[in-house]
Amino acid sequence: MVGSSGFSKFWAQQVRAVARPAMSTDFTVQTSQEGGRGKVMIEAINRDNAFLNFLKFGGKVLGPDGQGIDVKVVQTGPGTYEGEFAAKDPGNYVVALNYSGGKGEKGTLTSGVAVNQSPELRDLQSNEGALRQIADRTGGRVLTPFDTASADLFSRVGVVPSESPLPIWDLLVPILLGMILLDVAARRIAWDWASIQRMLATAKGTVESYTQVRKVENTQTMEALKNTRTQVGETRSSGSPRILRDSCLSFISSSV
Repeated sequence: MVGSSGFSKFWAQQVRAVARPAMSTDFTVQTSQEGGRGKVMIEAINRDNAFLNFLKFGGKVLGPDGQGIDVKVVQTGPGTYEGEFAAKDPGNYVVALNYSGGKGEKGTLTSGVAVNQSPELRDLQSNEGALRQIADRTGGRVLTPFDTASADLFSRVGVVPSESPLPIWDLLVPILLGMILLDVAARRIAWDWASIQRMLATAKGTVESYTQVRKVENTQTMEALKNTRTQVGETRSSGSPRILRDSCLSFISSSV
C-alpha cells in the first residue's frame, strides 16, 4: 500500500479533514477569562491596513459539558469586535464564529480558552500589592524573590504565637463516669465505717514507718561514749578483754 499511487493522496486528505480550517489573516482573535466570564476580542484589519467595519458575527461556544453557549459579538471600535459568555466551570471552552460583510466577506473564526480547576491558579502573575497587605495585617514580611542570603526563613521575629482552644470533653467524661460510680456505690453499698477507719489507721502507720526520720538523743549518746572511753581505758590498764567486750555492747545498746 505504501508503494501505491494513492498513498500520498490518501494522507493529504486525512490531514485536511482533521486540521483546523484555514482562517483569514485579516483577523486576530483573543479569548480570555476573568471573573467567571469569558471574553472574545476580534481585530479586523485587511492587507491595506484598513479597518473592516460593520461585520456581522454569529456562533457558539462549546463548554466543558459539551453544551453550546450562545455568544453575541458587537462592534466596539474601528475594526474591533467583542463578545462575552459564561465561563464559571473549569475546563476548555472552544469558540466558533461565522462572519459576513456587506462586500461579500465570509469565513469562520475559531479560538478557545482553558479555565483552571482552582481560582488561585488562574492568575499568571504575582499580586505584590495583596502580598504586602497581608504582611502588614499579620505582622509578617515580604521576601525578595530569589534572594536566599537575606531571606532568613526560620526567623521568628515579629511572629505572634497562635492560640487555638481545645474541647475538654475528653477529660470531663471519664471524671463524670467516675463520680457517677462513686455516687451509686455510696447509696447502694453498706459501708462499715469502723473497719474503714482501722484500715486507714493501719495504712497511715505503715506509710509513716517508711517516711519518719528516727530521732537520736545527742546528749545521751555523748554521755555513753564518754563512759565507754573511760571503761576502755580502765580495761586496757587492767588487761581484761571481757570487760572491753561488755563495754562495747553496753555502748551499742544505749545508742540504739
